[in-house]
Amino acid sequence: SDVCSSDLIIRSITVPLRQTVDIMGRVANHDLTARLQGSFSGELADLQASINSALATLDQTMAQTSEAGRQVHLAAFEINTGSQSLAEQASAQASTLEEVSASVHELAGLSDHAATSATHTSGLAATTHDTTVHSIERMDRLSGAINRIKGSADEMAKIVKTIDDIASQTNLLALNAAVEAARAGAAGRGFAVVAEEVRNLAMRSAEAAQTTADLIDQSIKQAKEGVAYNSEVSVSLAEVRDQVAQMRDAVGTIARLSGQQKVRIEQVNI
Repeated sequence: SDVCSSDLIIRSITVPLRQTVDIMGRVANHDLTARLQGSFSGELADLQASINSALATLDQTMAQTSEAGRQVHLAAFEINTGSQSLAEQASAQASTLEEVSASVHELAGLSDHAATSATHTSGLAATTHDTTVHSIERMDRLSGAINRIKGSADEMAKIVKTIDDIASQTNLLALNAAVEAARAGAAGRGFAVVAEEVRNLAMRSAEAAQTTADLIDQSIKQAKEGVAYNSEVSVSLAEVRDQVAQMRDAVGTIARLSGQQKVRIEQVNI
């Protein structure tokens, strides 16, 4: 009976140990599903529970590690794909940037030309404005001169009217003298000749005065027309002056903005 008891004890120890050795071999061959089977007692039961728990934990850890490795492999593949795509996009962007740089460089040249032209045009507009202002001043002086000429013509008309009145009176006196000379007979013949000459001079003076009056009237009409035309030209020049001033301001603004645009384009080009 003692021998049987010893055998049972030995079997109760060796069987778990053999299973443990077998399981460790399976674990060494990457089989983490192996577990200690059977019912053990005492410390062997604790050993069974510990080994099975360790194997289960190891199996779970390895599964998680494998999944993590798979995720890392997938992420690395996506990163590699994304890097290739990013490299292609960067290459395309570099090509596009080169085209943009060339376009900006060309635009900078055009902007520089536009700024120079706008500045030149602004100077011409300012010169035109000054010329228009001086022209208006000259037209004002011309208008004053024409008005003075008209005033002088009016005074001359009065003088010619006086001369015409004197010629009429002289003609009347010569006619009366001729009548008196005719009454005097032979004694008044010489006086009659003088009276006739005076009468002829009076008539010629009247004709000259009339011709001069007509010319003066024509000059007065022309002077009035000149004043009217001068006023119209002055008004037109004033409108031109205002428009040129507006154009000068607009072109000046364009020149200023073109200069600012040129500076910004140069900054972008840099």
